[in-house]
Amino acid sequence: MSTIQPPDQWTTGQDPMTNKQAAFLDKLAHDKHVDVDMENINKAQASELIDDLKSGRVSNDSDEPAKPSEPIADPQKWSTGGEPATQKQKAYIAVLEKKAGEGVHDASELTKTDASERIEDLRAKTGA
Repeated sequence: MSTIQPPDQWTTGQDPMTNKQAAFLDKLAHDKHVDVDMENINKAQASELIDDLKSGRVSNDSDEPAKPSEPIADPQKWSTGGEPATQKQKAYIAVLEKKAGEGVHDASELTKTDASERIEDLRAKTGA
């Protein structure tokens, strides 16, 4: 099984974001009515911010540019929370477990809600 590295570990993650990333990020920010500081964003940061905008994990309650934040809804209340975890969730859990120094656990039985909560716990442990 191949593991997906988090954007901050990409070889080219520190390079300036691509034109396609900039265009997509600009469109998402416009559609979500979120202010995004487009200056000095690298590929890794752009990728993470795109993921956060797409998933709704962005808060713009201040004058600061958008940054990753908590999910907008409690995972326990998701209408699809009982469905099996996505492949992306499972892969991200494996990456975070390695980063946290934990053994990689079988995530095949996790629901979307369980996976989301596990990801939140691992992100808190790793600072990701």
